[in-house]
Amino acid sequence: MSDCKANGPDDGAPKSSPETVSAPGGDKQGIGLPLSETVLRAVEQSPVSIGITDAAGVIQYVNPSFALACGYGHEQLRGQTMRILNSGATTPEQYRELWDTITSGRVWRGQFCNRKSTGDLFWERESIFPMRDDGGKITHFVTVKEDITELRELEDHLRRSQRMEAVGTLASGIAHDLNNILSPMLLLPELLKETVQGEKEVELLDLIAQGAQRASDVVKQLLTFIRGSGGERVPLHLRHLLNEFQALLAETFPREIVLHFDVSPNLLPVLGETTQLHQVLLNLCMNSRDAMPGGGTITLHAANTVVDAELARVSPLAKPGPHVLISVTDTGHGMTPNVMERVFDPFFTTKGIGAGTGLGLSTALGIVRSHGGFMTVSSKPDEGATFRIYLPGAHSDSLAPSRVATTGLPEGNSELILIVDDEPSIRGATRLALETHGYRALVASGGADGLVLFRQHASEISLVLTDVMMPGMSGVAMLREMLVIEPRLKALVMTGMTSNSNRAEIATLGVGEPLAKPFRPRDLIAAVQGVLSRAGRS
Repeated sequence: MSDCKANGPDDGAPKSSPETVSAPGGDKQGIGLPLSETVLRAVEQSPVSIGITDAAGVIQYVNPSFALACGYGHEQLRGQTMRILNSGATTPEQYRELWDTITSGRVWRGQFCNRKSTGDLFWERESIFPMRDDGGKITHFVTVKEDITELRELEDHLRRSQRMEAVGTLASGIAHDLNNILSPMLLLPELLKETVQGEKEVELLDLIAQGAQRASDVVKQLLTFIRGSGGERVPLHLRHLLNEFQALLAETFPREIVLHFDVSPNLLPVLGETTQLHQVLLNLCMNSRDAMPGGGTITLHAANTVVDAELARVSPLAKPGPHVLISVTDTGHGMTPNVMERVFDPFFTTKGIGAGTGLGLSTALGIVRSHGGFMTVSSKPDEGATFRIYLPGAHSDSLAPSRVATTGLPEGNSELILIVDDEPSIRGATRLALETHGYRALVASGGADGLVLFRQHASEISLVLTDVMMPGMSGVAMLREMLVIEPRLKALVMTGMTSNSNRAEIATLGVGEPLAKPFRPRDLIAAVQGVLSRAGRS
């Protein structure tokens, strides 16, 4: 019947005699119930909150734990009803059900979101039961309760994690289907451009290809976040990562939020994991968005900087030297000094119940530190906030050489390629792309059909190009059967969804990196040429 959490000891703790439970303030005109010294001390010293009201619900007694939990002194609570703790989160119907239960002589058990004297909300698990006199008449009600705020936060975090896992599974399946749909939309416009003459027709085909590429990029970016972290640290060019991130925000953030990106063209490379750094930036930008419910500006600035010894003291893991500084600034409501002191604490949040887990910034800080970097924050009320990420620069000799794009596509030499995919549009578009560039093609609608064709034409087939996920026999299972027939088989797998598990499975076949759907003709031809030019299997 109450609602609160611990705030600090109260100097007005009641002083009681062994004979009676005194009312708040220490007088002995309370409920007049004789108690032994041991029982009284147990109630007074109990870590569980205990309160007693009269039959009308007016507070007669609370133990020190009760007062400590909600932050009110005994004199403030005396003569009040438990409504003093109401947070507004409990409906009148729920209170009515509680009152009907206890006035009928039964025990009520449940949970309340209550409000402290400071205005802070917290959760309590409560049991409320009636006390009767010798004649059986209800004279008082007793509330016994404990703070479960931390437990509720952990449960909420677990539920959110489970929901995100389910959403991730669903999104991965949808992404697979979308990538299959988008594949012919990327392949065919470029093929058609080679057959049309008018500028208008070429422009229309470019628009189709651009739209399909934009949709493909959104799918890839969303999957990057959903799949989570844990990848290998590799040299990264942050400019490319930030450009992709800007595109994602432009697609997903409300139009009331103005995005301004100022990225230096000569950023140092860093050793990092793309998914984790994406997560850091997303957490910061989502916090900025939430701090501007009526709209505002988010500015992301990235430039090289040198961290000196004094600044490096901010973090025990930081080291002086060249760094990349990424700052995220918003024009939101800002933070007070008290909030800034706790902003990176796990489970700390200034958002309402159900609006945040309090784990976003602590997770971001952990990721940045795992990259050898550190974070700082500056803010004032009504003046926005700026989060600064410092990442150590990588040595230039750790970078892999950049691949240079080529304009022309190499032509095939009438090599026969077996295409296996359960999507008719992909089979057709892929066949057209290969035949347009000098290859011959056989097509099969699934693993079983592909295996039949392979047995018939094994001596002629130069390459097997197959989807991974297909009804019936999968692409991986089909290739295993083919390798028994021809151990020197050359194969290339294409997939609309690549998880860690099927990547590992594909790796056991020795077929190299999968070709991610959707792909353009140049991607397809380059991948095919790469496999065909490799030496035969040993």
